This record gives sequence, structure tokens and C-alpha cells, in this order.
Amino acid sequence: FTASQDPQQVTLTANDVAGSIDLSLVRSDPFLCDVVASTMTFGILPQRVANGEAFKLQPVVKAEDRGVVDVDFDDVIALSSDGKGRLKAEEVAAVDGVALFSNVVYEASFDHESVRLIVDDTLQGAEGDLPQSLSLPFVSEVTATHLLFLIMPSGIISGRPFLMQPVVVAVDSLGIIDSDFNGRISLATNASGQLLNTTLDARDGVARFVDVSYIASSGLENFVIQAD
Repeated sequence: FTASQDPQQVTLTANDVAGSIDLSLVRSDPFLCDVVASTMTFGILPQRVANGEAFKLQPVVKAEDRGVVDVDFDDVIALSSDGKGRLKAEEVAAVDGVALFSNVVYEASFDHESVRLIVDDTLQGAEGDLPQSLSLPFVSEVTATHLLFLIMPSGIISGRPFLMQPVVVAVDSLGIIDSDFNGRISLATNASGQLLNTTLDARDGVARFVDVSYIASSGLENFVIQAD
């Protein structure tokens, strides 16, 4: 018998097959069928998340057997991931077979990282140790919040291209490059000299400048380069 809910009241009936003697149908006393969890499944899972931010759709995990929730399951459930980044998630005790997570955050190691969650229950839980379960993959999206000099210029001689050309990247608050950023980046200086070849369109979040040079207004000049 496979229950459709936990617990489920069941009554058995017995009847003879057609024959020369027709015996009357008989019913058993009602009894309860208990559901005991054999697996954990994700009831809710995001498809995309913002890198370093709490999931807008927080994971929900159910302890089930053949698709029916075990309402007696109250083990503590932990989340981890198979990604190269960092998952922040507190353990949650299931209530009536369901664990509702909150403030789960994933910090990706790169933009568009595909990640799967791993759910596991307490080893010595009341319902026994259930096997780990993997979620479907979701994607961590990086959205740039500021620019950063990945390589600073050096080897500067007035009027000549820098020996080390600047490289500017568009990154989020965690310093991860936003590979969808293809905006135009301009260099400027606070000095009185002239900065040349200062505009470039980023590609995949990276602007690799070439032939940037500075014409000084005096013999020995300190100056700052800004990216915008």
C-alpha cells in the first residue's frame, strides 16, 4: 500500500471470487499507515541568484517517500554546494517534514557560475540518516557596482606609450568581474598635462587599454589616473 498522505487511515476489505457459494464481504478495523522519509527533495529552488545577496526565492526542502511528505520528520538539515564559491546557509530543523531556509547567500568565484545545492540531514536524526540530495543547477549573476584597476600603468615617459598599459575591470561589491559589462570606459587625470588614447569599450567586463600616453607639463610630474 502506498499512502497519499501522512498518516493515512486504511481499511481493508475481503471478498470471495464468484463461485457456487457467495460469501459476504468483510472489512477490517481501520488502521494507520505511516510515511517514513526515504529521500529529501527541493520544493522551492531559485534558477538565478544575485551574487553575494540573499536569494529572492529561498530553498524549501521536503522529507518524502514516494512523493508524500513525512510529517514526523524533524531532523536538522544542512545545505552545502558543489560550486567553487562560498555558500552561506544556517542549519534548519524541519517542521512537519519541511525545512524553510532563510538568508541563504552564494558568493560566486566567477560570473554565471552554475551551482547545485547539496542537502543533508543530521547523522543521528530520529528518522535515520537519509542520503544526500542534489538540487537542479542555478546560476549566480554578477552585476558590476564599480570599476577597478586590475593593472596599474608603469614605465611612464612623457609623450610615449606606457610600458605597462592599464587594465580596468567592472566588478561587484565582492570584486568579481561582471562578464556582461560592455560599457565604454574613459581615463582621466587630475594633472595639468595631457592624457592620450583614453577611451575604450570594455569586453566581457574588461578594458585592456593600448597606446595610452601622457604628455607632461613639467620635468618631473606626479599624476593620478581615474577610470569612469
